[in-house]
Amino acid sequence: MTSGHVLPRSLVVLVLSFVLTGCAVSTGQWFDSQRHNKQTFFNRFFFDAEKRKAPDSGEVTVEKGDTYYSIAQTYDVAMSDLVSENANVSAYDLKEGQKIRLPQSRAYTVQKGDTLYSIARRYEVNVTKLAAHNNLSSPYTLSVGQEIYFPQGISGDKTKLASADPTGTRVVTRPTAIRDRPPKSAGRFRSPVNGQVISRFGPKSGGLHNDGVNIKAPLGTPVKASENGIVIYAGNELQGYGNLILIRHEGGWVSAYAHNHEFKVKPGDKVKQGQEIASVGQTGNVTEPQLHFELRRNAKAVDPSQFL
Repeated sequence: MTSGHVLPRSLVVLVLSFVLTGCAVSTGQWFDSQRHNKQTFFNRFFFDAEKRKAPDSGEVTVEKGDTYYSIAQTYDVAMSDLVSENANVSAYDLKEGQKIRLPQSRAYTVQKGDTLYSIARRYEVNVTKLAAHNNLSSPYTLSVGQEIYFPQGISGDKTKLASADPTGTRVVTRPTAIRDRPPKSAGRFRSPVNGQVISRFGPKSGGLHNDGVNIKAPLGTPVKASENGIVIYAGNELQGYGNLILIRHEGGWVSAYAHNHEFKVKPGDKVKQGQEIASVGQTGNVTEPQLHFELRRNAKAVDPSQFL
């Protein structure tokens, strides 16, 4: 969003109340309010390279000290889904060596012309439940290539889903953890898009903070990878960011590209500096087309202008 107007005091109070609870809000500018939350969305992408990988069998062995919570965090699955998948195993009675199944979800790949309402209607799923399961907020903006996950129980009728659209659904583990190492660095980060910087890194009025920069550009403008790397996330589960791409780079770096219109890459893709990865959009908490760009090192946001 553009800056320049003054918020009424009552609105500032409302904004702060949302921020302090870790919610993203529309304030007249774009801010990363997640910085107030210890368990930030970004932290899960900065992991030990030796961290356990989800086995192809979808079944994991409980290790000493494991809990449902720690297992859900390790394998990036919803704890509620993990508990439902293992209803016969008490959460208070996990034993070392025990086998636990990771939850599986049905996923639908968004096609041109799809809306959340049309997908919900096609598969006879409650649109409110579908939105909540995918962390989507009104107006439920979708992007071609985005994956929509069906809640467990609702998505159990595989025959119905397959017959409705045999090419649009597949079984996946949600989300896929990308643990491959990124390609060798090109040496320096570059700006992902040309345009006017409308919000810079740092503190803002009302105690808010921008953990990146916002660059205004026409809708559909190509967004390019800032450095060589590997795509580790492409989705919209982080409220306020809209369609978000994360790319891991050498040296503990991750670059973030938010508010995209359309994804051009998927998790696991290795990209080169300057490669088109998305197009500028207006998703999330913004009212005009723009790109929100962040650089993070070991999960901590840094001022991109110091490294470009």
